[in-house]
Amino acid sequence: MEEKQYPPINEKIKARRLELGLSDVEAGHQARQSIYEYGDIESYADEVFVVVALYHVKKLCSAQKMDFFTVFETPCAFCEDGVTHMDDYWLRRDSLVRKKRKALSLSTEEIRDSVGFYGTEIELIETYTAHLESWVIENIFELAAQLQIPAQVLLDIQCPKCGR
Repeated sequence: MEEKQYPPINEKIKARRLELGLSDVEAGHQARQSIYEYGDIESYADEVFVVVALYHVKKLCSAQKMDFFTVFETPCAFCEDGVTHMDDYWLRRDSLVRKKRKALSLSTEEIRDSVGFYGTEIELIETYTAHLESWVIENIFELAAQLQIPAQVLLDIQCPKCGR
């Protein structure tokens, strides 16, 4: 099995922290992370993808005034990739996940197994819209692909260019 490669986002985060004149302790505090957790973000390229909860990544981007799309080298699905914006994308994430899963005739177990989760994770997402904030970005990308939803919709981030 080939190991997944991640862009050096950790280097961008560290460079931005230094540009702002912040210590690693201050940056960690702003992202609601311990110094050890924040240190790992700057040390490992895959950390923000596979370990850090979305909530903390958003806090980090906000505190350091970094655009998520630029930092993560992710094009906007709507203004850059030409995906048609659907009214459903304005639904709360819990309702959207449930609606798309049912439209694709998939059970919660099928989605859960395809994304690689145990227990009631999909049920929790369909019940509590904020539950996705505890997921890591890599898993949100996988869920978005499975449900055929642009990842930025499930990440609940808006493009600074088109506002979607």
